[in-house]
Amino acid sequence: MTAIEQKAKNFTEAYYRYAYRAGAKYGYNPLFLLAQSAFESGWGNETHTKAKAFAGIMGTKGWKGASFTTSDGRTFRQYPTFWAGFQDHADLFYNNAMKKGFYLPVHHALQGNSIEIFANAVAQSPYISEGMGDNRGVYESSIISCYNQIKEYKPLISFIDLQSLLALAICGGVGYGWYKLQTNN
Repeated sequence: MTAIEQKAKNFTEAYYRYAYRAGAKYGYNPLFLLAQSAFESGWGNETHTKAKAFAGIMGTKGWKGASFTTSDGRTFRQYPTFWAGFQDHADLFYNNAMKKGFYLPVHHALQGNSIEIFANAVAQSPYISEGMGDNRGVYESSIISCYNQIKEYKPLISFIDLQSLLALAICGGVGYGWYKLQTNN
């Protein structure tokens, strides 16, 4: 196993359940949330792991929670739990899609099965900022690359914790459509 394969396996085993639970609320594909988080955090580097912040969400003026600053001077949101970090990731796309509309393509792509469509939608969204040094093409291809690394390590449904299944039931089956597509292949 190569070093990157080991990182992908470790990251997926450690955080898939949080991405699954966060995604279930809106019917989002958890592997897409996980792939973006893997890229944004450098496969869960020490700084991001301590902050429980993998999605690279900036700690902007409106953010009321804790934040941390990286060595290059950028400020990101920090969370009390891994679950809170992944939930904020999903909430950001959903809430901005519903209220402002500019994340609507990302919202729809998260409900699908094409990593290419999702990666392109995120890369073309306001989530990416050339002013902060982001490169839309590199971002898109990097999410796809991370997805291709993690998809083989996705746990079987039998390994998903009871809370994930309860979240699915509480959400009235919102995530059921995506789950059904995945299990009937």
